[in-house]
Amino acid sequence: MIEITVSRKNSIVVDSPVLFAAGVVGFDGTPYRKILALDKFGALVTTPVTLTPRFPANGPRVVPLTSGLLLHTGLPNPGVRRTVQEYEASWKRSILPIIMHLVATSADDVEQMARVVDGCPEID
Repeated sequence: MIEITVSRKNSIVVDSPVLFAAGVVGFDGTPYRKILALDKFGALVTTPVTLTPRFPANGPRVVPLTSGLLLHTGLPNPGVRRTVQEYEASWKRSILPIIMHLVATSADDVEQMARVVDGCPEID
């Protein structure tokens, strides 16, 4: 057991230090359950979530670089409230702790998203 947060009331303890990085397996990992041994990972970090819905980026989204490429997705997501509504039941059944990746542009956004997340016990 590895504690990945400060010891407090809501600390997060995982079995493995290897986490699914933000967005690698979506919001709940469902499409990958048959091909990945989810129990070998410590937690699932969701796709980035914003306060309000965001849609995919328009126009050129990939820029080739000598070291690889730069990809701009626009961070499409349904917004924090809808994300919680859509995935709460799935997160409840998850064998992994769920860490929601929040993206904010203001302190007010952080406060509003924290209230939503705090109301969902399935989010660690």
